[in-house]
Amino acid sequence: MLIKLDIFENEDFIKNKVQSSYFLFALITSLVGLNWFMWGPLLSSIVESRYKISGFALALFISSVPLALVIMSYFTGSLADKNPKRTTIIAATMLGVTTILRPFTAGNFTALLIMQLIFALSAAFCFTSWSPFTYRLFEPKEISTKIAIFTAFLTGGQILAFLITFPIANKIGLFYLLLIYGIISATVSTFYILLVSKLDFPYKVTRNKIPTFLEGAKITFSEPSMKSLSFISLLDIGVFAWLAGWYPKMLISFKGISPSNAAIVNSMILLGCLIGAMTIPNLSHRLKKVKIFFLLLPIICIAMFLLIPKLNNFGALLIDGVILGFALFPMYPLGVHLPSAYSKIGIKHAGVGSGIILIAANIGGFLLPELGAAVTKMTPSIIIFGIIPMALMFIGALFFKDPDTYI
Repeated sequence: MLIKLDIFENEDFIKNKVQSSYFLFALITSLVGLNWFMWGPLLSSIVESRYKISGFALALFISSVPLALVIMSYFTGSLADKNPKRTTIIAATMLGVTTILRPFTAGNFTALLIMQLIFALSAAFCFTSWSPFTYRLFEPKEISTKIAIFTAFLTGGQILAFLITFPIANKIGLFYLLLIYGIISATVSTFYILLVSKLDFPYKVTRNKIPTFLEGAKITFSEPSMKSLSFISLLDIGVFAWLAGWYPKMLISFKGISPSNAAIVNSMILLGCLIGAMTIPNLSHRLKKVKIFFLLLPIICIAMFLLIPKLNNFGALLIDGVILGFALFPMYPLGVHLPSAYSKIGIKHAGVGSGIILIAANIGGFLLPELGAAVTKMTPSIIIFGIIPMALMFIGALFFKDPDTYI
């Protein structure tokens, strides 16, 4: 149950604190995306040649965040349900500390990878806090849009990573690139912590004790559609993470595209993701329908994947990328918000439900990039890690039913 708290302060002042806290946490989300996806354009162009490491170890730079979410998202989701202020502060602290220390580990691959794995924990605290945090800041009717905005900020950070990371690293070197990203991340994190630590949430969510993992899974999967949603999420984020890690390398190797242009192609995929994340969830909200999108979007993705091996024009690859991203990514913000829209789960278990879906999604987000290292040809890679998962996603959507309390 959602209860409006009585706060004896100026209403405009409270509103400004809420909006500022929300905006700064959105920036935290964006910086998590930047520091995560920055490795995409660097793997084949700088990291592989500098450290002389295998494809599986390379993939860990991208799959570290999904791995952290698989291991931690239920715990962080449960903690966020209880105290989202604490989990967002932990996310900001870990982001700031790890990114400011990371440049000084760049001389040793193992140390750098360990720092990246620790950084990935900030994403687990960050992403599972989205729903519980927004439910305490805004009215229920605003939640879907506010979570979509978090997704947009995440994608915006990822787009920026692909657009600016390689040019900066190529000009000033990896150490100074990491230092710049660290200073920016630590500064924003500090401002957020100072602001949110003094914030009183205008809404309170009452809930029972934090359930165990098995209890949480039982609550979540008491709704049959959560099984379909977990399967869809696993495939969707798996394909998304595979594209982020290996698509630039394939473009460089098989299309003869420069690292900078390969990064631009991936940034266009992410631009499509951003457009889709900002439009499809809102359209779904108005229609109060989700299943139709889970059926239609994979078909569009399959069509775009089928075109890639035949496209040799840079402009055509950009257009294909935008459409592919538009169809691929909206399934993620839809999925993260959906558990709370089912009466068997509800607002009080929003973080737990999101945590379960994130675990499923990021099993795919970890496995597909790692498995992608074993397939080195473009067409087989696209079939195995693009077309087949989308076809399976379509089949999974056939068993999905729309939420019964979609606000």
